Amino acid sequence: MERFLVDPDLAGALAGAGVAGADDLLALGAAPPGRSLKTRVPLALPGTSGLFHLKRYHYAGWRESRHLLGHGTLFGTPPELREFRALAWLRAHGIPAVRPVAAAALTRRGRLVAHALLTEHVPDAPDLAAHLADPAARLRRDAPARQGALAALGRYLKAIHEADPRFTGRAIKNITDAVKVRAMDFELPDEWMEKPEQFLFKPYEEKR
Repeated sequence: MERFLVDPDLAGALAGAGVAGADDLLALGAAPPGRSLKTRVPLALPGTSGLFHLKRYHYAGWRESRHLLGHGTLFGTPPELREFRALAWLRAHGIPAVRPVAAAALTRRGRLVAHALLTEHVPDAPDLAAHLADPAARLRRDAPARQGALAALGRYLKAIHEADPRFTGRAIKNITDAVKVRAMDFELPDEWMEKPEQFLFKPYEEKR
């Protein structure tokens, strides 16, 4: 079974660019069809930046797709379709989010074989994941910058909760925990361990 979601305002232009259905999206990208990849692809779609991010996942057999049980395998919605709908929901409620252009999923005999998501590139947008993964990034070194980023994330989550009060509890905790873990993943100088009075035993206000 094939499933294909597309931004209705871009459907015609996307079809004209050669992406008219699930098979086309699952074959998009430089890598041969049947392989997973994350890449950028240029597409001449009016009213867009002309550059798009593509995530494409293929699973050769049950062994590879068993972790998606309940998420497209046997039952449930494939993750890339779910992400497309979530992004569309955010934008429909006035909450900033990247533009979802298209998503596709292919299942055979109950097994998720492949799924993909195409989103519009946002020029000059900061990549939070890349910043958190870079040991030299300001977010990793500068406490006020980390606090500012967490405050911005809190405002964003609050806006989502105001749009839908059901968005609370575990969903927010999972997001904030993931950000905090990455933000605090840095090395402490050995001398702080050997002489904790230099930093560890100082009052909080001085540590800031």
